[in-house]
Amino acid sequence: MPATEAEALTGSRSPFRIEDVAGCRLENAHLLSNEPTGRVLVLINPFSGQKRAEKLWAVHGAHVLQAAGIHADVIHTEYPKHATKIIQDLDIDRYDAVLVNSGDGLVTEVICGLLLRKDRERALKFPICHIPGGTSNALAAAICYACK
Repeated sequence: MPATEAEALTGSRSPFRIEDVAGCRLENAHLLSNEPTGRVLVLINPFSGQKRAEKLWAVHGAHVLQAAGIHADVIHTEYPKHATKIIQDLDIDRYDAVLVNSGDGLVTEVICGLLLRKDRERALKFPICHIPGGTSNALAAAICYACK
């Protein structure tokens, strides 16, 4: 039986609570405008985390952006290196960031897409957010461990 809700959703035995990595409570969300204040591209690998990434996004990701007044354009990847192609062809001026909801592989694909762009110096400054939705989430665990 899963010990935490995060484990139930992702199958991971990560020591981190979903609130620690997927977002935070927005205590003053009622003070925000109803108009979107930002725009992010959300990439979801529907097969990561034993096919639980979509539910993780729906339960813990989408509402945080909505409460913050941030518009999300959601794309589900369909094949290997799909995210690389999406990022390579992306008009980054349309977005404030890319949010990756998956395991470590999709984050790697996004970074590869940025590196393959003609404007790579500029593109490498493009913010990448990550909701760890994989099975082991080694990248998120390593970053969180390094911050302690």
